[in-house]
Amino acid sequence: MPKLHPGFKAIAILAGPAAVIVCHQALSESFSSRQPYDPAAVRVMQQIYQRCTERPRLERTVRCNEYATYIEGCMHSAHPCTLRSSYKLLTNLDFDPPPLRSAIQKVAVTE
Repeated sequence: MPKLHPGFKAIAILAGPAAVIVCHQALSESFSSRQPYDPAAVRVMQQIYQRCTERPRLERTVRCNEYATYIEGCMHSAHPCTLRSSYKLLTNLDFDPPPLRSAIQKVAVTE
């Protein structure tokens, strides 16, 4: 019978329990009843929607109009929506204001 390298024996000894641990973790995650959303994140999303819809549609910014349209589509079940997809949309819209222009103006000196 050929001799096995000690490294192969160590891999065999460690791989068995590791496989059991990984399978147990996967099964417990799939059967666990976690909350489908974070309540604080939902409140923030609702506040952004309310602020965006305070103005009439023609007076909204483009970013607010996109977000409001997306959320209204979710409410009317036009497309499947999750908190993660809404968050991705918010990060892509980038509600940060644009940088201010420099207030320094060039002045020409004349006689």
